[in-house]
Amino acid sequence: MSRELVIKGIALGSGIPVICVPITASVPGEILTEARRLVASGVQMIEWRLDYLEDPTNTNVIRQLLMDLKPICENSILLATLRSSSQGGRARLDEKAFAKSLMAIATSHVADLIDVEYFFRKEGEKELIASLQKEGARVIASQHDFHRTPSAMDLISTLLTMEESGADLVKIAVMPHSSGDVLHLLDASSTFSENAQTPLIAMAMGHLGTISRVGGELFGSCVTFASMGASSAPGQFPVEDVKTVMEILHRYSAPEEQHD
Repeated sequence: MSRELVIKGIALGSGIPVICVPITASVPGEILTEARRLVASGVQMIEWRLDYLEDPTNTNVIRQLLMDLKPICENSILLATLRSSSQGGRARLDEKAFAKSLMAIATSHVADLIDVEYFFRKEGEKELIASLQKEGARVIASQHDFHRTPSAMDLISTLLTMEESGADLVKIAVMPHSSGDVLHLLDASSTFSENAQTPLIAMAMGHLGTISRVGGELFGSCVTFASMGASSAPGQFPVEDVKTVMEILHRYSAPEEQHD
């Protein structure tokens, strides 16, 4: 069983998955307004998508925004993500620029989690993760495939490779083209979570992947992404709908009480 990771009193890796809501605004004022709205709505985890910034390499802007977000997200997990265009985001940066922006996030000591696209760099992923962690950051090693779903064995292999990096969590997202593809993702998720020591985030995108976004507790995924406004990936649906379905699944999937 994967170990539990607790951040700001919020447990990742046990019970109902934590719902994470993305902020995709591009203007600083709108980013802060959106963060306040999400916190006021009771969102436990917020993902700030830095790739939506006009210039995601401007480390001065990044640091100032993080300072402004710190008091707002005092009781919510803040995940900082700089998603590349090759993995569904908007950032078109080289490896050096990516690393520089991620280090600016880490050295600000505000974000609770930093996303690192594990296979974006040609080499040095472990060193980058270690450098971020040295600053006190927790790291999610991630891999996104917006075109297809590899076999369950290939998915497990990818997850194990990312786990070996020393990341605090691993995340994998795929695009299914059939129900069988979704089963590959769920099979890999379940197998990995039953045998690994690292918490997992796993999802199949698009309409076919709906079950993966609400059934994480059954298949080993500790976080799911939902929207309160603009979505950041295909298949996200509203927070309240996700919350309702996950609570129902939790209630009826719990082991029945043993009676004498």
